[in-house]
Amino acid sequence: MTGIKVKDCPECGLLNPETLLLQEECIHCGADMSLPPLRKGILDSQGKNQWEFIQALRASNGEKWYQENKQRLRSRFLGMNI
Repeated sequence: MTGIKVKDCPECGLLNPETLLLQEECIHCGADMSLPPLRKGILDSQGKNQWEFIQALRASNGEKWYQENKQRLRSRFLGMNI
């Protein structure tokens, strides 16, 4: 008997079966599965983690802006201690 292979969503953290990853989007939140994962344990000066910070920007700037900038937003935080 073999188990189902899964992958954590880089945004919501929920599991996605690998067989569905051909869709390239999380089945839960629609996030791009090829993006690097968000760091949820490190807080910024306002007490928000990276996921909360990006979601606040997404809400204030709109979905089109988020889709155009989602990779840059993650890259920005990779080398920083927020």
